[in-house]
Amino acid sequence: MTTNLFIAGFQKCGTDTLYGLLAQHPEVIASQPKEPHFFSQDPAQRDATAYETCFAAGAGVRLDASASYAVIEHAAGAIHDSTSGNARIVFMVRPYAERIWSAFQHMRKSEPRFDNRDFDEAVVWQPADLSTAISSEEAGLSLACERGTVATEPFREFGDEVLWNYRYLENTRYAHHIDRFSALFGPEAVMVVTLGELADHPGKVLEAVCRFASLSPPPATIDLGLRRNTTRVPSKNVIGRLLANRGLRSAIRAIMPQDLHRKAKSALEGVALDHPDPMPDEIRCALDALFEADRASLNQCMQRGGIGSL
Repeated sequence: MTTNLFIAGFQKCGTDTLYGLLAQHPEVIASQPKEPHFFSQDPAQRDATAYETCFAAGAGVRLDASASYAVIEHAAGAIHDSTSGNARIVFMVRPYAERIWSAFQHMRKSEPRFDNRDFDEAVVWQPADLSTAISSEEAGLSLACERGTVATEPFREFGDEVLWNYRYLENTRYAHHIDRFSALFGPEAVMVVTLGELADHPGKVLEAVCRFASLSPPPATIDLGLRRNTTRVPSKNVIGRLLANRGLRSAIRAIMPQDLHRKAKSALEGVALDHPDPMPDEIRCALDALFEADRASLNQCMQRGGIGSL
């Protein structure tokens, strides 16, 4: 059976929440886990049989919400080949600087940290143009690998793309990456949704995505108040420090049923997680200027098939 509905990106833009809403639809067979990353993996390491086990048996629209698909270049072609071009691709986006700040916090919230660099070292925000900034980002990432300040072992299944999580600027070139999918699948097969619209009007967004995916209207039983994987960092109290331990979390996840794990995580958020420090205005303004051209292209794309604007 072919997977034909994808939330392909972007990381830290609300993909978990949209996935959680769609997963409640009776016609959707949502992957478990949310992100199999199958089409992003090194082709030599892809296990088609294992990928099939991510989906329950039965008729319906299969949903894969791996946010890596947007930014790992070969993923679009692999999805196109697997689906014969018959797929619907949804992209979630948010203001450029917000995504970068959130992604950086995400890679530092666990112990041991995935990314041990300071923000100014990891994100090159001072150059006057984006191409120079991205070139500097890549050079800095190579240096970080040599110094061992970024972890690569947890992402070894991505092969040559083992560093994809750390490309904070490159991974925020929304229009650039969306254009790759539009060229392969056609613009009518691509939908872009802003995190702001999903947060403010979840029912409207869900109805639009259901129409786009040829699903029946969402039933009233869907919990529109669902919010998943919001940007939070571990508190400095005992519970926060325990939950920041990556090894402990992995061990708990391995023995606890997924639904129970999600409920426990939600219950502990209030005492174990805090909101990250706000991004300095100087950095926000500089990053907004870097992505001005991409934003203009993105808004043109969204006029053709999108909800909201940046």
